[in-house]
Amino acid sequence: METDAKLLIALISAGSAIAGGVIAQFVSILRDILDKRHKRGVLLREKYEELADMATSSQEWFGRQLNAMSLTELKTSPIEARKAMVLSHVYFPLLRDACEGYVNACARFQKMLIDNHEFVEGVDAGTQAAHKNRVEFERVAEHLYLCRQRLEEEIIRHAHRYTKASRVRHLTPIFAPFRKVTPVPARV
Repeated sequence: METDAKLLIALISAGSAIAGGVIAQFVSILRDILDKRHKRGVLLREKYEELADMATSSQEWFGRQLNAMSLTELKTSPIEARKAMVLSHVYFPLLRDACEGYVNACARFQKMLIDNHEFVEGVDAGTQAAHKNRVEFERVAEHLYLCRQRLEEEIIRHAHRYTKASRVRHLTPIFAPFRKVTPVPARV
């Protein structure tokens, strides 16, 4: 009987040690998975912010194109818009179409300015293009504006999906909506 009790104690001790080791490994693996998920969320949020910044700063290119005084200045590409497009292809598939549309609209706008450049000394490219072909200028500029607006709307629409750094949600207490608030009398 004494041997059975010792054997039972040994089995319980060994089982507890093994269970403790398994639980520790499980917790370690779970922690690593959650840490990787958090780091990926942080990376996506940073890249999303970078994409949004690139889209915003690409507006400066538009102004530089309109104010360009030479063909050399007109041939600068919309680098910020292209960087935003690359980020969308690498990280954000839901923004690809909007980014591509915006970059293509930038290219059409640039081509229109180059095609309508008259090499008039002291007159910027925007004025020359509007003077030479106002209808085309307005049509292409409007299209560029609409593509940029669509990109900004898509960035805002998908922000909740790509900017989560963690999956933790902050919940209000259950009884918070039922708290009694005493009205403050109005001052006259």
